This record gives sequence, structure tokens and C-alpha cells, in this order.
Amino acid sequence: PHELKLTLSCMMVLDENAKVISYDIQKTFIESKRRMTYDEVNQFFKTNKSLHDSALEHMLIQMNELSQKLKVIRKQRGEIEFESSELGFIVDDKGRVLDVYERKTDEAEELIESMMLIANETVAFHMYHAELPGIYRIHEKPDTTKLRLALQTVAKLGFPVNMKQLGNPKPLQMLTKNTQDTPYSYIVHMALLRAMQKAKYSEQQSPHYGLGARYYSHFTSPIRRYPDLILHRMIHRLVLGESIS
Repeated sequence: PHELKLTLSCMMVLDENAKVISYDIQKTFIESKRRMTYDEVNQFFKTNKSLHDSALEHMLIQMNELSQKLKVIRKQRGEIEFESSELGFIVDDKGRVLDVYERKTDEAEELIESMMLIANETVAFHMYHAELPGIYRIHEKPDTTKLRLALQTVAKLGFPVNMKQLGNPKPLQMLTKNTQDTPYSYIVHMALLRAMQKAKYSEQQSPHYGLGARYYSHFTSPIRRYPDLILHRMIHRLVLGESIS
């Protein structure tokens, strides 16, 4: 916290329906005012545990409302949400692992995800419509043969499946939702996930099937993902008109 950072920002204005109505991609300075954890924010959302900062609390509430609206929009356009889990590690001050636990995605995690997704989409939208070279994250429709086999497996478990609209995300959305809280959730989700195509990078713009996004790029993690750094360099040169040594 309180350390000035040099950043590349996508600043967006969204209306009350969570639609991006304007945006600006610029070099910026940012200063984090407070270091927070997902657990801390989730406790605030769930139990209203005070963060001892009314302005921060108000901002988080507004951000969460926006996040939930963005989530609804993604669902409506065809995003398929596969159930997944991550492992968390409890370590001591010497870095030794004391315990391992399963991390669940909650509202705080979804909030950050929503903000990153809309930034990634907006940058991809800009590069495409400005007719500039870009690097896109694309995800093609599932292979119909693999998907049919996966659905046949799911049907054997007793769940109704739709074989007539192979590739349409809506039936798959219903299937993942209806099996989410059943003992077969992991099997169903993994069977469907393995039927999906692998997402890949391309210089040619194409929709992202899994996210239901028409335009998508990786922009938000240049310190840990090299394609994001490549895109940042392209923005510096092509959008901001700078020479990169």
C-alpha cells in the first residue's frame, strides 16, 4: 500500500445497466490505499463485518452491485460457468506449509473477475475497431463429436440432455446449473469441460465461446502472463504512439 505504481489503465464509464458507454486507455500512476484479502472482503459482504472505512465499504458495495450485473449479462449472452476449485496454503513466517484447504469462489473473487473481464473485452474491442494489430484470446465452439459423447455420458447419469442444439451454450448452461449441487457435479462438469476446445491466442479476432464474448484479449496481468505484456507494448506503440526500445 501507498507505493506509486506505473500502470497502463483501461478506464471505463458504465451506465446503470452495466453497459460500457465510454472508455479511455492511458498510461497512469496508481497508489493502492490498502492491501485487502478475498477473505476480508467476503466477510464484509456476508456478515457485514466492518472494514473501519465507510468510504471503502460504500465503494465495495457499489462494485459488488456492478459485478453482479456484469455476471447476469455474461450469462444472458451465453457464458458457461464450470465448477472449479483452487487449493489454498497456510504457511508460517519461514514459508513452510502448515495446512492445505480448498478455496471456494465467492463474491469478492467474482468482483475482481468481473472487473478484469470487462477490461479485457474493452481493450480487445478497441484494437479491433481501431483496425490495429492485436493479440486476442479466442475460444472456438466445441467439437460436436466430443460434445455428443460427453452428453451421452451425462444422460447415463440420469440427467436430461439436449442433443438437438449441439454447440448452443444455453442447454449447456442449464446442465451445469442443474447438476451443480448434486453428487455428480464434478463428473458432469469435467465431462463437458473436456469436450470444449482449448482456448488459444491469435492475431485474428474471433469470439470466445466459453465467456460468450464477441471480443476478448488478455490485458490485465502483464507481470505474470507474457501475452498481456505483448499487448501492452502494442498499445504503447500503436494506441499511444510511443516508440518502444
